[in-house]
Amino acid sequence: MRALRETSGLTGDAIARRASMSAGKLSKIENGRAMPTVQDVDLILSALGVSDAVKEQFLATARAEVTEATAWRLLRRMGPWKHQNTIKAVEAHTAALRLFQGQLIPGLLQTPEYASAVFSLPPALADETRSRTVAARMERQATLDTQGWTAERSIREAASVSDPRTTMDGPVNLAVPRPLPEPAKGCGVCEALAGQRKTARDRGDFSAATDADVEIRNHPHRTRRPR
Repeated sequence: MRALRETSGLTGDAIARRASMSAGKLSKIENGRAMPTVQDVDLILSALGVSDAVKEQFLATARAEVTEATAWRLLRRMGPWKHQNTIKAVEAHTAALRLFQGQLIPGLLQTPEYASAVFSLPPALADETRSRTVAARMERQATLDTQGWTAERSIREAASVSDPRTTMDGPVNLAVPRPLPEPAKGCGVCEALAGQRKTARDRGDFSAATDADVEIRNHPHRTRRPR
């Protein structure tokens, strides 16, 4: 909008008066220091006297920006772990899901450690919030088992999407994540490990929970002998 105003030859003060706003507010909008409402954009464009086609293009962009900003405010207000539950509810009624992730492994395939690292990126979540959010993301993966999806996923370097010659390796194909191992009936060690796993997951220590999974899978499952 600043470029449009400068092209029109009008000063900021003149446009601000026509748009019924202060010159300071207009300056902040033009320099990206304030998010304009759709009404602000409409008033400024009307003051500039642009064509209906140009106005509609700018208004469409403004509506999209306001919608995204509102969504992020709601996300911060409700808590990121609740947002994961919202996604889980959508996925529970999903028959087919196609994703393109150029930078990150999709949430349904992330390990607890990977998800924790993602949520540690700036702006990092607080420790308690991160643990709850990681736990909620891990719970989403239950959909892969309960929905009976046939899943085929491929992760490849982003450069190879535009030019396969830029990468030396082929795509990495991932199978559906393995279900949690169940303790063998009558095996005291496995039952104890399962208890440790639950405690670890409840407190958000997914590294310890994963260690317990490995121990359960590898344990010889010696059962108690009846006395």
